[in-house]
Formats: sequence, C-alpha cells, structure tokens
Amino acid sequence: MFKGLRYTTEELESRLKFFAGVVLVSVFGGAMFTIIYSLVFVTQPMSGIAPADKQFFKILETMITFLAGSITTLVTLKATDSNPSETVPPPAPPEPPKEEVKP
Repeated sequence: MFKGLRYTTEELESRLKFFAGVVLVSVFGGAMFTIIYSLVFVTQPMSGIAPADKQFFKILETMITFLAGSITTLVTLKATDSNPSETVPPPAPPEPPKEEVKP
C-alpha cells in the first residue's frame, strides 16, 4: 500500500484550510470579475436593467455575501489559532511609588 511519509493531523488540517481558502477566493474573484465585466462591457437596455440580468445579479449578490463571510471566518479562525506562547506578554503594571519614611 502507501509507504510514503504520512502527514500529521495539524498538517492535514492546515492543507485543507489552505485549499478551501484558495477555492473560496478564486470563486469570489471570478464572481467579482463577472459582475464588473457585465456592468462595463455588456450593453443594457435604455429603460433600466433587463429582467434576466436582474435575477443574475440577485444570485451573484447572495453568493458573494456568503463567500465573503466564509473568507472572513477562515481568516478569523487563522488569527485565533495562533499559539498563545508566541504572542508578546502584556506589560507588567507599574510599581507604586515608594514612600519615604521620616525619622
């Protein structure tokens, strides 16, 4: 069977997150390109937007909202998964001033 190097759970999880992020960003970019292309280069009727185009934009709007939320979630999870030991500790509180004792 397979006798090569086996990945650890962390490596597999990080590869899965990377692949999911690349797919989501690609779909998001493609959708944005489609919207910009159709707005700039496709001739629209003079009296408003065509009914088919209106439905097309509704679908794209929902899809882009979902993808933007997914991408934000992935980025947020990556930020919160960082190792706490690698972060800089908060500064120590200042010491109270010492009072001088008068004899």
